[in-house]
Parts: sequence; C-alpha cells; structure tokens
Amino acid sequence: MKKVKGYIRSFIKRRYWHYIAGLLVLLVVDLLQIIIPKYLRELVDGIEYSNGGIEIVSKVVGTILLISLGIFVSRFFWRIFIIGSSRVFEKFARNSMFEKLLTLSSSFFDRVKVGDIMARMTNDINATRMMLSQGIIMMTDSVIMGFFCIYMMVTTVDAKLTMIGVIPLPILAIVAITFGGKIHRKFMDVQDSFSELTDTVQESLDGMRVVKSYAIEPERNDRFESKCQDYYKKNIVLIKIWGVFFPLIELMASLSIAISILYGGGMVIDGSISLGQFVAFLQYLSMLVWPMIAIGWVVNIIQRGRASYERLMWVEEQKSDVEDPQNPKKADLKERININNLSYSYPNSDKRILKNIEMEILPGQTVAFVGKTGSGKSTLAKLIVKMYAVEKGKVFIGDNDINDLSMKNIREQVAYVPQETFLFSTSIEENIAFSTEKYSREEVENYAQVAAIHSNIVDFPEGYETIIGERGITLSGGQKQRVAIARALMKKTPVVILDDCLSAVDVETEKQILDSLNSEIKDRTTILISHRLKAVSKADNIFVFDNGHVIESGDHDSLLKNKGLYFKLYQKQMIEEELEGTDY
Repeated sequence: MKKVKGYIRSFIKRRYWHYIAGLLVLLVVDLLQIIIPKYLRELVDGIEYSNGGIEIVSKVVGTILLISLGIFVSRFFWRIFIIGSSRVFEKFARNSMFEKLLTLSSSFFDRVKVGDIMARMTNDINATRMMLSQGIIMMTDSVIMGFFCIYMMVTTVDAKLTMIGVIPLPILAIVAITFGGKIHRKFMDVQDSFSELTDTVQESLDGMRVVKSYAIEPERNDRFESKCQDYYKKNIVLIKIWGVFFPLIELMASLSIAISILYGGGMVIDGSISLGQFVAFLQYLSMLVWPMIAIGWVVNIIQRGRASYERLMWVEEQKSDVEDPQNPKKADLKERININNLSYSYPNSDKRILKNIEMEILPGQTVAFVGKTGSGKSTLAKLIVKMYAVEKGKVFIGDNDINDLSMKNIREQVAYVPQETFLFSTSIEENIAFSTEKYSREEVENYAQVAAIHSNIVDFPEGYETIIGERGITLSGGQKQRVAIARALMKKTPVVILDDCLSAVDVETEKQILDSLNSEIKDRTTILISHRLKAVSKADNIFVFDNGHVIESGDHDSLLKNKGLYFKLYQKQMIEEELEGTDY
C-alpha cells in the first residue's frame, strides 16, 4: 500500500465510489422519510372528509409500509457502503502505521513510549474511523434532512407557522455545539485517566516479581485504587454533563412542538390549514429536531477525528535517522569491518558516547569489547548493524562505507543477541527458529544444546512445545538468555554479536556455553561484549573501553602484561571470585 499525503486522501482515492454510492442511497432514505408525513396528511384529511373510508386507510397504510421497506433496504446498503468503508479504512490505517513503524530507526522508539504508540494504533485510528463513518453520515443526513423538512413545511403547510415553530431550534443547535465541546473535553479527560489506569495495571503485572520480592503489594494496590477513583470521578463528571444535555435537548424540542401546537392549533380551528397539514407539520418538526441535535455530535466527532488524525500523521511524518541510499550496495559481512576515528552522540543528545574510535575486525576473528558500564561498548555494536546513523567515512564493511549499504542486507548477515532478552509468547521451538522458515526439530535441539538450554527444555512437561509467557516471563533470566543465544546461532550468519548476553547465567554454565560456542563460531566473525573478563580471555583481540575511548587493545596475555585498566579489572574480578569461593 502506497501512502501519499495522508491516510485519508490515499484511502478515499481508492474507495471514493463507495462513499458516493453510500451518500446517494442516504439521499434516497431521507427522501423516503420526507414522503411519509405527506401520506399521513392524506390519511387524516381523507378520514376527515370521506367519513373514515377504509379504502383510504388501507391505501395509505400499505404505501407507508412499502416506503418503510424501501427505507429498511436503503439503510442496509448505505451502512455497507459508508460504515463498511470506514472499517476498511481502519484496517488500512493500522496496516499503514505498522508498516511505517517497521521502517523507523531505534531512536524513534527510544523517545516515544510504547503506550503512546498503542494509543495511536487503537483510540486515534478508531476516532478517525468514526469521523469517516458517523461523522460523514450525520453531517450529510442533518443537512439534507434539515433542508427538505423546512422546504416541505414551507411549501406544503405554511411559511409563517414554519418560522414560528423553528424559533427554539437555533437555540437547540447552540446548546448542542456548546455541550458537544464540553463533552469532548471531559471525554478526553476520561480517556487520559483510563490510559493512566491501564499503564498502572500493565506496569504492576510486568513487574509482579519485583512487587512481590519487595513486599509492596499494599502500596501498588493503593496506587491502583487511586487511579480507579480518579477514573470514576471523571466518568461521573461526564455522566452529569450527559445527564443535563439530553433532557435540555428534549426540553427545547418539546418547546418547539408546544409553540407549534398553540399557533398551529388556532390555524386549524380557523381553517387556515387542514388537520392533516397540521399533523404532517408536527411530523416534519419532530424530524427537524434530529439535524439540530446532530450538529453538536458532528462537531464533536469531527473535532476528535481531526485531532486523532493529526496524531496519526505525526507518526507518518517521522523519518528514520537511518536511511538507505537510492541504490544501496550489497553488504558482505565476510569481509573486514573498519572503524575510522568514530565519535558518536545519540539523537537529541549532546553527550558523546564514543570518542575517536579506531578499530579493525578481521573476517572470522573473535573480538571482545570490555569496560565499565556506560563506556560505549553496546553503542558501537549497534552502529555496526546500522541501528543508528553515523557520519560518512566512519564505519566500513570491506571497502564500502556503511552508509552506502542496505541495512536489511547487513542485518540479514548478523545474529545479534542484545542485553535485554526479548522472547515471543509462543513455543520455545518457534522462538529458537524465529528467523528460519524451514527447519527441523533436530536443528533446534542442536542449537539448544550449544546454548546449554536443551536439558532445561526437555524437563518441561511440554518440552519444546512449551508456550512461554509474555516476554518469556515463565523462564528464568538465564534460560531466556540461552534461548536467545540458540535463536541467534540458528540464523547461521557470518557475524555474531553477543552483547553481555550471559550476565544472568552462573559461571559454570557460562563456561559450558563458551566452550560449545568455540566450535560453532570458529568460522564466523564474533563480537563478545561482557563484564566477565574470563569469558573473553580466548578472544583474538580485546578492546578495552573507558568513557567512550578505546584505551587498550590486544589479546588477554598482552593486556595483562600492560598492567592497565584491563589488568586492574581482571585482578578485581579474580579477588571477588576467591572471596565468593567460586571455581571457574
């Protein structure tokens, strides 16, 4: 689906004839409704002047029943054409937004909350859909119905009676518009409160283990109760406004009818109009009340729809910080990776995370990034896989600048296990085989054994068919990390990046995994990021990061001989292991 200057314009271009057909059928419905009072006039006058002839009653009733059948059929079709099209728009907009989100770079998701994105994907799309269905229907219906009702009242009854009868209706329209604005604002308050309530629930459920471990259930319950109370109060305010609005509308409508009865009744008595004309007039007047009420609804729906549509378009207008050139070159990750005097700050931040990095990673080499937390190790790994934009001339794959290469092509050749492990709410087997369409159970088990998770999986009642909870919550931290490692290895890429992905496993398991990995990654370029220096001691080259700089590099033995930061960190970890009585 190609999106041009907005979802609505793009959508209407494709389905304009559905709306035209729907509006034409809606016009037919209104015309049929307008005809009914005419036949009621004939019925009343016919009974009055023909001494109640049953033939007239049968004829008029039969005609009204046929008209009602026509209204029934027509209403079915305009609902299909207009409301059905709005549902197609809903699907179109959600697909379009999801496609857009998939194209945005990591920096967008760094600054925009998931809850905000979900609100746009649900409430805002729904409000825009309402504008394209009920908004269009009510606006068109109220204009057509209002025009034809007044026309019929003037031409078939009496112009002066029409002017007197509709005196309260403009006031009714003002009331509807005024209350529509208030209802809109209070409704938005309710929605904001509901959002906070759901955020509190989601946060508490996601962090239930922390809540229980800190024994703060009463505090979380109090917080939830406070949000519930706020939601309740704002709903009560909205209900009170609704409670005043509709009786007031009915009062104004009744006042219009009362004025018409007082004045029109006299006209019937003095013979200015017939009783049938007066009955038809009252019918038209009651039909005219709806367009007046609809004004407030239309204003409210369109205001909400426009505001929501602007929020949708804000996402659509966002541009990815990482963009491919018009004719990207294909990347070959079996070649060397060069980092040339690279400095980097995250978008919308002046703080430099990396400073003057010089580095070469040879094909098939195992390199390690070590250093204190926040020294830039993970950031450099993300730049290598083009998750964030870098200046030209700073990162090269082979002889090609990374900015000239296809990001999709790069990422297809990299298996990346990030610090924060994410698993999908599906079976363990499907999680491991996530990136592979065709696979066998034997392959899955093989990589699970390499990641030292196979024995844990077979102990589960359902084995590899075990459905893990949301984000893998039913697994321990170490189990999630090992499943993620198995998933990355099964991708069978020339480059593997393991970003501190063994932090949640014990030392024994870590040693077992690393020993298994040696044979699995021997022909792949591997980047190990770890705080445990023994885990990277067999790396071909170790880069020591400190405050964004690479201050040392070399193999394990040479770095120990230098007695720099690596040596100090290694000594400290060895002492900690001895104090804990840990054997590696």
